[in-house]
Amino acid sequence: MSAKRAPKVDVTFVHPLPVKSGASVRNDDTKGTEMLSNISGWHSLIVLAATLLLFGSAKLPALARSVGQSVRILRNETSKDTAEAGPSSNKI
Repeated sequence: MSAKRAPKVDVTFVHPLPVKSGASVRNDDTKGTEMLSNISGWHSLIVLAATLLLFGSAKLPALARSVGQSVRILRNETSKDTAEAGPSSNKI
């Protein structure tokens, strides 16, 4: 008695999204921007509602104040760094 072998099956991968010939799948020039490009007003409203539910209305003003203060500190520090570096820092 000889053992039967299973027939060979040719398996090819088909990409789920159509890609044009010669086009790259990801363009590095737009890295990170495509994630936020599809946010609409409804998405923002849902995020706002979830934030309100998580933190409560009492803590939101303090949270916004601390975020604003952090952004202000970041701007001051980056402007100090660019002022200290001067125009000659752009040379390679």
